[in-house]
Amino acid sequence: MRHNILNNKIDELMKSNAELTAEIEKLRISEKKLIENQQLLDSILANAPIVVWSIDLKGIFTYTQYKGETRNDPGERVGKSALEVYKGTEVETFLIKVLKEEITNDVVLVGDIYYDTRVSAIYNEKGKKSGYLGVLMDVTERIKTERLNFEKAIHESEAKYKTLVENSLDGI
Repeated sequence: MRHNILNNKIDELMKSNAELTAEIEKLRISEKKLIENQQLLDSILANAPIVVWSIDLKGIFTYTQYKGETRNDPGERVGKSALEVYKGTEVETFLIKVLKEEITNDVVLVGDIYYDTRVSAIYNEKGKKSGYLGVLMDVTERIKTERLNFEKAIHESEAKYKTLVENSLDGI
């Protein structure tokens, strides 16, 4: 009888061991996929003309990844105040509005680059807001083209007005 109890315990332990081994393998596969996805995302963020950042509710960077500002390493700003980093700039004004929940989208000038900026709230596991995530796309060429087209339209309008006025005076 004691032998049967021992055999049953051994069987239970072997079954548990097999289940744990299968679970460990699933975790290894998941971890491998997670690492691959993280590497893909890091590669995209490092090479695309976009900036991704997050700040907590006090305006402290919790994540930064960007291309173009090569004077800094992507994670170098983590732990620093975004308001201090961008003090006296258009970005500081934008971030203050974000923290006050007055704005979520805008075009912001950083140096000589225009960024179309989209911000959304980040929530923790309890559903409480914990910060903000920003995604910025370089739209400098679009802005320059829009300005050129606007200036061209103004010049054309002025020329039409001048011609109209000159022709009107000829008829008087």
